[in-house]
Amino acid sequence: MQHWILPRESPGRATIDCARAAHLIASVGSAEPAAFAQGVLDTVGHHFPVHHCTVFAYPTERAPVMVSGASADGSRCTAPAGEAYVRRFYRRDGNRSIVDRDAHALRHVVVHHMAADEIADPEYRHVCYAVNGIADRLCVLAAVAPGQWLGVNLYRNRSHERYSAGETGVLRGLAPLLAQAAAQHYGLAPRRGSVPERLRAAAPALTEREVQVLALLAEGVTVDGVAAQLGVKPTSVVTYRNRGYHRLGIHSRRELYARVLG
Repeated sequence: MQHWILPRESPGRATIDCARAAHLIASVGSAEPAAFAQGVLDTVGHHFPVHHCTVFAYPTERAPVMVSGASADGSRCTAPAGEAYVRRFYRRDGNRSIVDRDAHALRHVVVHHMAADEIADPEYRHVCYAVNGIADRLCVLAAVAPGQWLGVNLYRNRSHERYSAGETGVLRGLAPLLAQAAAQHYGLAPRRGSVPERLRAAAPALTEREVQVLALLAEGVTVDGVAAQLGVKPTSVVTYRNRGYHRLGIHSRRELYARVLG
């Protein structure tokens, strides 16, 4: 794993043609979930092969939110992989350690390089990388406000070699542009309300305790973890969960994720 810290105001040294710049600019603020990530793929893919892109917002001390995701071949693998990342694996990711420790966030852009075989956690490596044929990742990280980061992740499949030193150098040149575009997109793109707001909108009959339980479950917290946070017994959590599922017309946590995170 490697990362490079760049001055935020540093002019990028990579070139971009007008058509690709126009495509990227047009994607900023789009309500279409894949549009911005597709614009990034088109921009970076002109310089070197990239197969998938995801953009995550990283609020400190909370689960990340997937802002955009796309694949160069039109597949939808970024959605289930992103869902698993948010639910189960984000705390194990190298990006998270950078987000949590960089004291100069607002003045810098960080480029982070992590190959799949450098991921220590075998379950995370398998579910988010191996299953989807991903071998390598480059990421541009930037803070948009105190306690709020954005990450633009660029994944390469096993069909290609790992990102080279030359390619990571090109991305360092593009990083200020991508960071600024992502920040503008995040500020302009329509976003759904918080998880509790979405739950109340989906089922107004939910009680406040049911909303609390379901919101924590949607963030990937275990039943025992919910019980500890709310100061109730695990059996009570199961009761609130089941009542909430009934009001929402769902039967599983997967359906809950689809309802409030999809």
